[in-house]
Amino acid sequence: MLDEKGFDLWADGYDKTVQVSDEENSYPFAGYKRVLAAVYEAVRESGAASVLDVGFVTGVLSKKLYDDGLSVTGIDFSQRMIELAQAKMPDAKLIQHDFANGLPAQVKASRYDAIISTYALHHLQDADKAEMLRQLFGLLAPGGVLLYGDVAFETAADRDALRSDAFDADEFYFDYASFQKRLGVPSVYSQLSVCAGILTLRKPRIVFFDYGETLARPGSMEFKEGVRALLEHVADDQSGLSLEEVHAFAEKMFHDMDVARKMDIEVHQHNLMRLIYEY
Repeated sequence: MLDEKGFDLWADGYDKTVQVSDEENSYPFAGYKRVLAAVYEAVRESGAASVLDVGFVTGVLSKKLYDDGLSVTGIDFSQRMIELAQAKMPDAKLIQHDFANGLPAQVKASRYDAIISTYALHHLQDADKAEMLRQLFGLLAPGGVLLYGDVAFETAADRDALRSDAFDADEFYFDYASFQKRLGVPSVYSQLSVCAGILTLRKPRIVFFDYGETLARPGSMEFKEGVRALLEHVADDQSGLSLEEVHAFAEKMFHDMDVARKMDIEVHQHNLMRLIYEY
């Protein structure tokens, strides 16, 4: 794996290296432009006003969002990459930090409407990558979206079919079929090229009325999806329940709310409200 000096030396030629690989539809950057375009469109469609970019390199994607008026915060390992990106985005908050050591305190102290990472987290092994994504998910504002684009595959078989001596031994490319189980947070995956895809995680948009008595979310199906997603996210950390047990609890709660709305709804919603509030 390149160290900081290695990334600094690569910085000036990074965009050209990516362009050649993308145009040749070859590993590792086949589909690079499609990934960035899809991430950009998803952020804009979400209505985000603030974005955190983890591993922004020369700021190609962040710059477009910056020009659209979004407040941009970024993390990158290379001081040279930061210098190149800062010149493009003078008012952006760009932080030199090795995310292999976790997230910096100034990042963890804020919440973001959107969090993006493209072609960066493959330097982490899958267990560490999943933990990083869970931490980033926790930094989303309600209704926020986390978009992770990288060298990735639908299945291990897809990855193995492309595997060659060109694969960097210090880079770890996930296959979604197994990674989603490790991640433990509801997600959607889209394959955009032979070796690139986007993982999307969304934080439920929960609206509170009369704390302690009523929890509401527009539309009953959206309410249920939001409850399930939230319960799944906190299951391991706060309840010790398996996902199957969480789903069973959610279904029972929905059933009770339907058949005993005037009797039990306050109890169920109060307990759920307390869980959400503590989280």
